[in-house]
Order: sequence, then structure tokens, then C-alpha cells
Amino acid sequence: MFFFGKPKTDPSQPHQDWPWALNLGGRPSMQLSWDILESELRALNLDDPDSFLILEQQDPGDSKNYWFIQSSINRAGPKPGWYTVEIGWGSRQGMALWDIAKYDVLSGILSVENVGGNFSYDQDKLGGSLGLTWWPMGDSELDGLLNDAFEEKPLNTELFENWEISISGMVDKPFSITLGELIEQAPSETFISSEQCILNPPAGEFLANAEVTAVPLSWLLEKAGVQEGATTIMPFGADTYTGYPNTLDNIASEGGWLVYKVNGEPLSYLDGYPCRVWFPDHSFPMSVRWVNEIVVGNDDLHWNEGFGIAGVFGGAGSWIGDDESSAEFANKPNVAICNTYEGQIVPVGTPYKFEGYADAINEQVTAVEFSMDGGATWTRFDTSDSDKKKWVYWTFEYTPEEAGAYVLNVRAVSGDGRVSYRPDRIMINAK
Repeated sequence: MFFFGKPKTDPSQPHQDWPWALNLGGRPSMQLSWDILESELRALNLDDPDSFLILEQQDPGDSKNYWFIQSSINRAGPKPGWYTVEIGWGSRQGMALWDIAKYDVLSGILSVENVGGNFSYDQDKLGGSLGLTWWPMGDSELDGLLNDAFEEKPLNTELFENWEISISGMVDKPFSITLGELIEQAPSETFISSEQCILNPPAGEFLANAEVTAVPLSWLLEKAGVQEGATTIMPFGADTYTGYPNTLDNIASEGGWLVYKVNGEPLSYLDGYPCRVWFPDHSFPMSVRWVNEIVVGNDDLHWNEGFGIAGVFGGAGSWIGDDESSAEFANKPNVAICNTYEGQIVPVGTPYKFEGYADAINEQVTAVEFSMDGGATWTRFDTSDSDKKKWVYWTFEYTPEEAGAYVLNVRAVSGDGRVSYRPDRIMINAK
């Protein structure tokens, strides 16, 4: 529970008279020293989902009054293996994380009603990261590839040419073909497309807008001859990961590709070299890396039942909420402010250009909205002529008229009327 829309409160802070406590993966530690703390931080790992550490101080007279530092290791996203550290506090109003609630407790921030500025957007700007699907688990034929990746060895061009892909299942003519043969025989297309990780949090960096070069899956399906009654395809990767099946109708209407180049270069090993599937109408788990088999069938589509958003395909975004009545998308539409540092100093009376992305996975971003009075008023800019298959990379130029601190809030609106679950916010200081 966070403090949006609630009265301001003073967060709990380090207190010399409060006892310290160390929690390891949900289990209290009976001892605490800097040596133990360092040892436990080094022991955090990717294999155990309960591998986390919380260092806490609690008010002896009020168990709801506390503050904490928590740390774990990233298991997914563009920086797996990196430490994540968060600071938060508790009170009778609930628990809050500093990065989310800080602007509700800081004072002296200037308020600008109906903030104005110059807005523009560009959907062809490239950026982000592709290595956003699950990490391979267990032994597989990928072991050697991943070792090569971590050792930064050159790409194996022979592997690229001889990589074999099979088409099977409900088809008249099952076949296998090498990637080299496929590129020689089939038409290739080059286009810009965005993909967002299903686990991308609000304002997260787990997405990409890339120029991909690929063979349309429709060519493979036509060559194999899809049988009557088939409704889906299921791609498999050499790491045994399957993702979700996709419908033949969706591929016919929105497209599906076998990607072998990104931004004019071969994929990296971790991005799926030599090839991966690409479905622009769905999140990254659909885009299976190291794909070597495509099975045509009539599988169920992993519709959410009793959890999440009723009637919504599981690959269409992540949700927040415990049941169908309360669930809403956490990252559709998603929005973020990029390349502005927290507390950045800008000159008074000089235009400052904010920038960032908006993306709604399989929905169009129809507007981007800005606020400088804590969300009391919003200024909307129309993006209804945007292409839903690319991100909306926006810029907003604002001129601070007086010295002081300003907080910009930004949110996006999708074609279905959804508004970003949580706006992104950043503070600048005008001097």
C-alpha cells in the first residue's frame, strides 16, 4: 500500500535507540555483524526465489513504525545477476518504498497547474534490450553457446548457416530446413518493431524498439501446408523453453517472424543467436530465442481463469490485483522518463527537454499526459496517429520560470482507454 492520494507522513528513519534485525529469505537471523551482513550479501543467488536480505530497524513501542533496506539479485530483465537495493518504511498508513513515495513526503516542491510545453514523438528511434526472456534452466545444447557469450567469443558463422529448424504437427508436409537455406529461399523483411517484457514494471527498462530483419512465419506455414482444424503454433527453443502458443489468426493479421538480424547485425548469443521468433502483438516471452522447432496444433491459449484479467491472453501484459474484479495491467500502457537524472540542475528561464517512451504492447498509445502539480491537473498530447507496433518515444520541452524544485509526472493512454497504472516521476532543480 503506497501513499498516493493520502496525507503526507514523515517516514521512519535510522534511530540510534532502535534495535537492528536481519532477515534472510524470510527467516530471522539470530546474529548480526558487518561480517555476517557482507557474507549474506555475497551468498544471494539466482537459483533460489527466496534469496533476499532485509536489514531493518523497528520502534520497540510500535511494531508498525519501522524502516528497512532490502536487497536481492535480479533474475530477469537486461541486468540479471545485478544487485537490486530498495529503501522503505512503515507506519500506521502502510508500507512505502522511497523511490515510489518520496515526492509525497518531500516539501518545498513548486506546483505548476496545467503545465505547458512543446511535445513531439518519434517511433523510429531505436533503443532498449532484447535479452528479456527467461534464462535457460538446466543442461541443454545451449551450454556451449552461453559459455561463449559470457567469454565474449566471436559468433560461430558455421552454426548460423547450419542451424536447423523443423516444422511439424498439424501440417501436410513436415520439413526441416537450415537457417542458411531458409534465408536463401524465403523473402526477408526489415522493419522497426517494439517488444516489452511481460514482467516489465511501471516505468521499467525491460523493452526494446529495434530494426529487425526476418523471414515471415507465413512462408514456412504455407510451405508445410496447414491442416484443417489447426488454430495455433508453438515455437520451441534449444533451451527447451516454449513460451506461449500463438494463434494462426493473430499471425495472419498482426504478423509473426523468424528474426536473424537486429539493427543490421546478427543477434548476440544471449539475444537468441542464430535466430528467434518475433511476435510484435505480444510480450517478450512469446518471442522464443534459439528457436529450432515450430509445432502447428490446436492448443489452448493460456487464458487467465480466476486470476488476472478475465478473458485476457496471458502474453498480453502483466497485471496487478488478486482476482478478476480488481486486476489491472501494470505495464499496459507503460511510460518512462529517460536520460534525466534525479535532482538534475537546469537553468532558470531556459527550455529543458524531457524524453522517454510510452508502449502498450498490443494496443495503440493514443495520448501522453504531463502534470507538474502532483497529478491534480494533466495536459494531454495526442498520439492517435501512432503505430501500435512501435514504441512512442516522446519529448516534452518545459521552461522553468523561477528557481526551485519541480516534479514532472507523465502517463500514457491506450486505445482501449487504459491509463498507466502508475505515472513515472522525476525531480529537477532550476537555478
